[in-house]
Amino acid sequence: MMGSGDCQANVQPTIRLAVTGPEGFLAWHTRVAWLARGGSEVIGLGRTEFGDPAAMDQRLSRADAVIHLAGVNRASDDDAIAKVNPWLAEQLVRGLERIERVIPVVCGNSIHSTTMTGAPITAMLPAVRAAAHSGGLPTGMCAITSD
Repeated sequence: MMGSGDCQANVQPTIRLAVTGPEGFLAWHTRVAWLARGGSEVIGLGRTEFGDPAAMDQRLSRADAVIHLAGVNRASDDDAIAKVNPWLAEQLVRGLERIERVIPVVCGNSIHSTTMTGAPITAMLPAVRAAAHSGGLPTGMCAITSD
């Protein structure tokens, strides 16, 4: 079994990586790992960008790839998770449609795949899959999921 210190990544330093939820636990570690392995730029897509389409478009237009890690995995009620996570995915998809560029997207997940009541946290994935199957995602965009 390989430990995390044994991981050898072939990072291309010219790729500009956008990471959603840049201050979250997974995103923070993703940013640090990218830069430690020679990546040159990480473009954060946080609350400001998700709330302002012009800001989202400006940052996405600089990106060569996106890792979508933004989301709610704990909330006071399951409805908050069911509403916020699909909304985040929809805003990202709309931004990619507006800039009309082919950008690979990886959608992350966590071990918190359900809430205490069993409601799925990965509620954003059906929205991404539906858009992909209907041809609604920009050509070349893919969603890689763990389920």
